[in-house]
Parts: sequence; C-alpha cells; structure tokens
Amino acid sequence: MPADLRYQPLGIQSATGWRVTSAGGEAAANAANTLASNLARMSDFAFAQGKQQAQVEGLEYGAAHPVTIEQLKQAQETGEPPQMAGNTWSTFGRAAREGAMFALQKNIDIDARQKMAELRVRAETGNMPLPEYKKELDGLMNGYAASVGQVSPKLGVTVRASIGAHASDAYTVYANSVIAKQKAQEKVTAQVGIDGIIGGISNIVEAGVSRDAAQVEPGSTEAPVTTENILAAERVKILRYAYSVGDAGLAQTKLKEFNDAVVKAKTAVIAKSLHGDDGTPTLQNHNRIMRGDMSGNPTQPLWDSLDEEEKNQVKETVRKQLTEKMATDSAVESAKERDRKVAVDKAHIDFVEAWSSGDRKAQEDALSSMKLNRDDGGFEKYSNLTNKESARTEQGLNLVIENQLVRGLLTVNKVMKYVEERRLSDEDAKGFLGKVKTANDE
Repeated sequence: MPADLRYQPLGIQSATGWRVTSAGGEAAANAANTLASNLARMSDFAFAQGKQQAQVEGLEYGAAHPVTIEQLKQAQETGEPPQMAGNTWSTFGRAAREGAMFALQKNIDIDARQKMAELRVRAETGNMPLPEYKKELDGLMNGYAASVGQVSPKLGVTVRASIGAHASDAYTVYANSVIAKQKAQEKVTAQVGIDGIIGGISNIVEAGVSRDAAQVEPGSTEAPVTTENILAAERVKILRYAYSVGDAGLAQTKLKEFNDAVVKAKTAVIAKSLHGDDGTPTLQNHNRIMRGDMSGNPTQPLWDSLDEEEKNQVKETVRKQLTEKMATDSAVESAKERDRKVAVDKAHIDFVEAWSSGDRKAQEDALSSMKLNRDDGGFEKYSNLTNKESARTEQGLNLVIENQLVRGLLTVNKVMKYVEERRLSDEDAKGFLGKVKTANDE
C-alpha cells in the first residue's frame, strides 16, 4: 500500500439537514455536531503526525541511500542518470529524495576538497603554471556539476556554486604561493647580481690606478672615465637590482657592503703601492703616508677620494703591515742568532778536541767556522793557541786542578782558560781534558 495512503484524512462529515422538531431534538443535534467536529480534528492531527513521521523516515532513508561518486562516474560514462531514492508524489518519497540529495551534496563537497588538496600537492611539487592550475580547478567544478545535473539540475547549480567557491579559494592560495616563489627567485637573482658587482670591485679599483693616471689628449672634449665614475655606475646597478624586487632594505644593506668593499679595495691598492721589494711597506713610505703625503704616488687619486676616517683606516693597515714585518724580521734574526750561537759553541768544542788530539786540519776547520759565524773573540783566543809555544805549568796548579776534578768542578772551559792564561802546559792540559771527558762519559 502506498505510504501516503497511510496518512490520508479520515474524511468524517458532520451531520447536516437534520430536522429539529423540538427542544430535545435540537439538543441532540448539537451534541452530534460537536462529536463530528472533534472526530474531524482528531483525524487532522493523526494525519499531521503521520506526515511528520513519514518525512523523518524519508530523510533518514534517503541519507542512508545516496547516489555514490562511483555511480555518478558510471552515469557520465553511460549517459544514463543514476537511480535516486524517493519520488516526487509522496511525503515519504519527497523526504527520501531530499535526504539523498543532501547526502550527495555533502559527499561531493568532501570529495572535491580532497581532489583539490591532491591537485595543490601536484601543483606545488611540479611548479604547475597558474593557467594550468585554473584549468584543472575548472575541470573539477564542471565535472561535478555536470554529473549531479543528471540527477537534479537544481542540485547541479548548487554544487557548481559550492565547488566554485572552494576552487576560488584554492586558486587564490596557490596564486599567492606562486607569486611568493617568483618574488623569492627574483630576489635571489637580484642578490646574485649584486654580489657579482661587489665581487668585481677590487678589479675595478686595481685597474683604475693606470686608468686614472692616463692623461686626456690636449684639446679633447671627451670626459675621462675615472674609477669614481665607474664605481658610481655600479652603485646605480645595485639600486636597480634591489628596487626591481621592491626591497628597499636589500638596497640599503648591499650599498653598505659595496661601500665597505670599495674602501677595502682602495686600502689594499694604496698599501701595496707603498711596498718595497720584500712585499711590505718601506719605513720611508710608512712615514710619508702617516703625514698624509701621497704626492707622486700613482694611487693619489684613490687617496684623495677617501674621507678622513677612511684615510685613517689605510694608515692603520700600513702601520700593521710594517709592524708585522718588523716582528717577523726580529723573529728571523733571533732564530739566526740562536743558530749562530749553536754553531759557535760547536766550533769551540771541535777546536778543543782537535787541539787535544793534535789534529791540525780539524783545528783549522773549527777556526774557519768561528770566523764564518762572526765569533771574533773565539777565533782570536783559539788561533793564538796554535801559534804559541806551550807554557810551563804553574807550580801547585796541578794539585788545584786535580782537586777540582775530584770534586766534579773541573770543566773543559776551565782547563782551556788555564792554557790561555799560560798557567798550564799544553801537555798537562791535554791530560786533564782527557780526564774531564772520561768523567763526563761516565
């Protein structure tokens, strides 16, 4: 039995046309009319309750049996609209159809959002162009609207509007992302260009020394291209790079780096012009620049382009270079002096051993080493031993020396001093030297 027949009004009619012939009959007629009226109201109430129940049940049934996304896809492929729960001629059927359409709309909304999220991932990872991204979004929107339109044209319009709003938001977000990436890439390109300019400053300044020194031919109206002209043009390039990406902060930061690099390059070139053959400033040039006198120096135009603070930086650089050179020279001289003293001490030992053994050639070699190492005192002292006759040992000195030997106080230098003072004979001295050596070996 059709569902709506369950909820039809009973159709009870009140009695009409009764003939009242007495007071008792009139009262009975009124009672009958009242009863009929009450029965009619009960019938209407029961119908309303049944209709409401049918709507609830229909909505629940339709929501539980919506058209699926797969059914919509099949409908697109076959051209046959999918079967939807409910109908248009009963309360239950209309409610079921409404519930099914509501559920379908929600499912489509969820599916569309998922598809848009997947599209966003593909677009971001593949750097999809904006026109292509919009085409993909339009395809999603039109596809869903066309599919649903087979079921309900009205719902198709609603779905198109809903998905269109989501697509618009998705396009805006992705467009902002693309623009941000483009701006970031443009900024990177600008920074690379600016860094290239800054990196070339030293070459410009170095080449500028000979360029600035070149004289313009007499009568020429052509303005000379100076280092400062070129540097000014490079500054303009930096500003163009920075403002092309709309970044005033980048312009300010990079101009400071540029100016610092210019001062550094000028300082290096000026300081180098004051170097001597050893690659460090000469004392004379150091003193001149400390007075601010750069006349005659090919880097004078660079010097003149600096302010006082920058000139002081150049002076400090030159001072440090000279100080470091002097410290290095001092260290080298100290090392040389240590080596010389070691060589002199060895020459003394070698001479004493050669003199003690009577090896004349070894004595001469030791004396040559003393002379080579500027040991004038040692050379004179030991060379006298080879040119003089042996002295006689002073009376009682042997006992003194023996006592020193026993006590461990006797050294080679003491023995040779006795010989030098001619207080000890060569023969006795050589004997004591042998004993000292033996004692040292033990």
